[in-house]
Amino acid sequence: MDTSQMIAIGDSYNDLSLLAACGLGIVMGGSPEELRSIADHVAPSLDDDGLAIAIEEHVLPGLVG
Repeated sequence: MDTSQMIAIGDSYNDLSLLAACGLGIVMGGSPEELRSIADHVAPSLDDDGLAIAIEEHVLPGLVG
């Protein structure tokens, strides 16, 4: 599988290279500005179920449809 077909979800500086390498980069609300600036989508914070929302909006549609 090519990394352009992968989704990366992160929230901290250690996720920068992962987010840059994948086809869709999602960061959590409250992430540092450097991550938000390279992300394709900013999900709500983890406290606001951001990971579940990101999965529901971006991962599940690819599995179901």
